[in-house]
Amino acid sequence: MRLGRRGAELRPFCSSAGVRHRAYSQRLQRVLVDFGAEHAFGKAAERLREHYCIEVPVEAIRQHTLKHGRSMNQLPVAASGPAKTLVVQMDGTMIPVVQPGSGPDARKGKQLLWREARLCLARSGDKAAALYGSTLGTAETAAWCGGRPPWPPD
Repeated sequence: MRLGRRGAELRPFCSSAGVRHRAYSQRLQRVLVDFGAEHAFGKAAERLREHYCIEVPVEAIRQHTLKHGRSMNQLPVAASGPAKTLVVQMDGTMIPVVQPGSGPDARKGKQLLWREARLCLARSGDKAAALYGSTLGTAETAAWCGGRPPWPPD
């Protein structure tokens, strides 16, 4: 539909559905991020085609997943005072790490090493929101890897 003889186009469905030309709606972005966070981006494209019969480029899934992941890191943390009870958990697992070889060709003489990765969680006893962190460092480093906690330390 056009407004006037040569006026601007009026697209009622696009405005009501919240989509633009060559863009992704909020609902589709949510599906892309859900599938992209669970599996490899190529597998996410296959699942999207299987569940919703929609063809989306793998690169679009990657871009939206990473964009929303970066925005999650910037969420504000509200300080509500010191926690009466603090729940802290730490877990570790061994992961394979490849160390490149020495010499002019680093691809030759590679070594497979195993390093411990530590995952940390801290939350107030009465809240469900938690602060996560991970490191390949020592247990002391893992205790500080979450950055500034959402509560002031005692």
